[in-house]
Amino acid sequence: MNRPLASSYYTPCAWGSQCSVPLDDLTPAGVSRHLKEHHFRDPAKPWHPKNRGHCEWWEADGQCNKDLNYASFGKHVAARHIKNYCSRSGRCEKK
Repeated sequence: MNRPLASSYYTPCAWGSQCSVPLDDLTPAGVSRHLKEHHFRDPAKPWHPKNRGHCEWWEADGQCNKDLNYASFGKHVAARHIKNYCSRSGRCEKK
C-alpha cells in the first residue's frame, strides 16, 4: 500500500499550541485519527463529523483558522499543511 509516511523523519503536529507529537501517518485518515486521539478528547469539544470548527494548525505566518466540518480536518491538514511542510523541509519521504 502506498501512503505517505515519514520513514526516517516525522512531521510534527502543529495543531494548537502544545502538541508537537510526531505524525507517522500523513494520510487524511491518519491525521484525523491523531486529531481524535489527541485534540478532541475534551467532553466540551467532542468529535463529531458534522460539527464545525476552525483549523488550529500553526505555520510561520500564524494559525490557519479555516472554518470546516470536523470530518474535513484530516484531508485539509494533509493536503494544505503537511504537503506544504514536506515540500519546504524535504523531511517527508514516500514509501
